[in-house]
Amino acid sequence: MKIAIISDGIWPEKIGGIQKHTYELICSLSALGIETAVFYISEKPDWFKMIFIKHVYLFPIQINALPPFFPGHYLLNLYLKSNKIRRELINSNFNPNVVFIQGLIGWTFKNTSFTTISHLHGLEMFQKSFSLKEMIFKKAFQPIAKHIIKHSDYQCYYGPFTAHLLKKLKAKKLIHFPNAVRIIQNISPGAKAGDFNPKNQSISLVYLGRYEFRKGIPLLIEVLRELVDNFQFEFHFIGNIPPNAQFIHPKIIYHGKMNQEQKIRMLLKKASVLVLPSFAEGMPTCILEAMSEKTAIIATNVGENALLVDETNGWIINPNQKCALKTAMEKALKSEPLILLNKGENSYQKVWNNFTWDKIVNHFLNQINGEF
Repeated sequence: MKIAIISDGIWPEKIGGIQKHTYELICSLSALGIETAVFYISEKPDWFKMIFIKHVYLFPIQINALPPFFPGHYLLNLYLKSNKIRRELINSNFNPNVVFIQGLIGWTFKNTSFTTISHLHGLEMFQKSFSLKEMIFKKAFQPIAKHIIKHSDYQCYYGPFTAHLLKKLKAKKLIHFPNAVRIIQNISPGAKAGDFNPKNQSISLVYLGRYEFRKGIPLLIEVLRELVDNFQFEFHFIGNIPPNAQFIHPKIIYHGKMNQEQKIRMLLKKASVLVLPSFAEGMPTCILEAMSEKTAIIATNVGENALLVDETNGWIINPNQKCALKTAMEKALKSEPLILLNKGENSYQKVWNNFTWDKIVNHFLNQINGEF
């Protein structure tokens, strides 16, 4: 089988859930010996020359992006990216059995000769909005998503939440493709590198992700202001939190944007709890990565988060509710060490049993092998 992957960038050159998903999918297909071509937007076409890997052909594509002050620049740039990638694929010598399209970059893939599988991930543009600005922003992307669904042969879904949305949007054929994580085999069962000393009741919590409205960071900052002087803990932000949004306190550490997986995983190992108070999500990679490092989770009940988080490995709460977030964080901070360790171990077992890349990619291929 030959697969073409279409993506708006690849991690770690570009940070984001879709980009990380693309990177891990490429690596997994390569390990299985599947011939794969990747057509992706890149500002640095030489970035991956020394990285990739057997059976993979790279087609980095550059565009002359419109500047941010140009009206409608984001949507126009998205269209330009999609159109250029489509032309590059058509003009290439690569003749895939299937084209796997990541996110909204499939906008212009209409009436091509290719069999297309689109993965719109969490379909956040159709999830509940918590402000007028957010609602207007989401509505701008809904026609594009509907167009992609209409003109794709297959749609991927993470789980029951995204399957329900796709059925409401009249998707043709569905393929089950949950998100996944790569287990780094240096943690022995029963051990957690971040275990804290019960004599020192200071624990580490962490947020991992971008700074954008739907991530709920201002709400998290409000809660931290109320908790920081009442409990012994450190809170680590991994991501591009701008200075004007930061709460400056000795217990709050800002690491900025990070694209070195080893450093990110080390911080997750040391953390007892990941906190993700998002207003909308798909099936977050950051939760899966934290679970793979035996970390308990506080997350909101949005997207497919309930597939990953329950009372056995953390706390799942309603979105955009300051009281619920504060209560969950207080429970974590008051928990006995053994309780947090057990939740972390349950996190690890859940991803090990259900959401590793080797299992998920084989599950995906078994479905499409029956079709092509």
